[in-house]
Amino acid sequence: MAVLSGNRETMNSMLSATNQNWKMNVFYISLGMGAFLMFGGRYFGDLFSIAHPAYINIAGVLIGLISFFVACVSIKCPDCKDKWFWRAVSKSKSGDWLFWLKSQISGPACKQGANNGT
Repeated sequence: MAVLSGNRETMNSMLSATNQNWKMNVFYISLGMGAFLMFGGRYFGDLFSIAHPAYINIAGVLIGLISFFVACVSIKCPDCKDKWFWRAVSKSKSGDWLFWLKSQISGPACKQGANNGT
């Protein structure tokens, strides 16, 4: 299993080589929006005189869950269809999954390298 270190991780990673960094960026933004709504629901409910601010909290939770599901399904190897995001969150240690995902230079299942045209 090849791993990059330092700041080179984004230049040669399998996510960059397969043009999937934008999917991670969409995941970050949607997860942030979900957290913003989830934790700010009461404030928005008071601000806009919404009778049931819990709906805003629920919407935030749903946005977070949907963004996680979409990332699990869409960030994958273009050759063998191995779901890289799901592999990262399910097989790595809890604090290491993001580093593991962004530092891989070859696919963990098919071993195709980022510079091999995958």
